[in-house]
Amino acid sequence: MIVNSTRGLHDCELCARPENTFFKRDAGLLLGSGEIRVFSPEGDVFAAPNLIYHYVNDHKYRPPLQFIRAVAEGPVPFSDEYSRLLDAMGLIWRENPLREGGLRPFKLVQTADGIKKVFVDE
Repeated sequence: MIVNSTRGLHDCELCARPENTFFKRDAGLLLGSGEIRVFSPEGDVFAAPNLIYHYVNDHKYRPPLQFIRAVAEGPVPFSDEYSRLLDAMGLIWRENPLREGGLRPFKLVQTADGIKKVFVDE
């Protein structure tokens, strides 16, 4: 689930070869296309790029303890409480899955003829 979708993709600047980042568990998610919100039980609100999963998993980034605690103890996405908190902030959220037979992972590559869309094998 993302809020504040972007009109483009942000590549990971820490990777040796920056390219679009995909996460796949039950459904594929395109990372680098928006932000997430995390709410603590005390009412704190944290914003992070949805690439944070990639930063933590692949680059061993450790967010602040308050953020980690909010992820572990705060309301979970898709719950009524989470939706209520987003609504109260005036934020619109949406799912961002890569559906079967739908979107395919790709990257944009500069060629001599201009920019070309290249599909990436998963």
